[in-house]
Order: sequence, then structure tokens, then C-alpha cells
Amino acid sequence: MKSAAITAIVFSLVLFSCFPDDMGKQMGEAIAKSNIMMSDMQFKSALNNIELYKLRTGSYPDSLGEITFVSDMDRGNFRMVEYTRLEDKYELNLKVVAKGVEYYPDEFWTGLGCIRSNMMKPGTAAGTPLPDSTQPADSLSVR
Repeated sequence: MKSAAITAIVFSLVLFSCFPDDMGKQMGEAIAKSNIMMSDMQFKSALNNIELYKLRTGSYPDSLGEITFVSDMDRGNFRMVEYTRLEDKYELNLKVVAKGVEYYPDEFWTGLGCIRSNMMKPGTAAGTPLPDSTQPADSLSVR
């Protein structure tokens, strides 16, 4: 019994000596980055489905539950946002905003029916019409 305990202690010491000293910090940074990426994906997924619903039906849904033809993943993302229809536009907010998430640039909101959001910079003129030329998608990503 004593040799098994000693073997376990030696094995643990060898195992933990293989990890860098700042591993906890690196893991924390990686988790923070993944939280930011998940928040971005959840918000944009809901936004895409709302805008697609409008394209198909001619109006925005009264609730996210009205949106059909979505994946289970997208439906799960709906739980992460708050949607409110505002006459012919809407408000969309992330329920939990990960630390480090940045506001989307003004250009992001061009042509969308979302006129209020906790992802907008204060003072953003949302809901503006589409410009004559479109911007490349990579210019609208969160950095």
C-alpha cells in the first residue's frame, strides 16, 4: 500500500512538472477568447435568422419562436439573446456579454432592422439603408 502511494506521488510530480508555470494564465486567456468568439457567434446567428425571416415573410417575427427552419444550434443561440420587435424594426441584445467583447462598427448595422442593441456603440445610426456598394465580409468582423 505504501509503495502504491509513493508511486502515485512520484507520478504526479513528474506529470505536473511537464506543464509550463503560466499554464493557468494561458488557459484563462484561451477561455476568455473562446467566450468572446461564442458571444459573437450567438449574436450574429440570431441576427442572421431574424433577417432571413424578414426576407422570407416580409416582416420581422413577433418572437424568436416564430422562426422556422433553424438548426438545434441556432435555436440554442436564441436562448442567449433578448429579442424585442419594435413596430417595423427590432432590438437584439446579448443576455451575457463576455468580458472583452467589442461593439460592432457602425458599418455592421447598415441595412439591418436592428435599431437598438447592447452591441452598438452609443450614438450609432442603426437601421440605415444599404449603400450602393457592399463591403467585404471580413471588414465587419470583431477583432
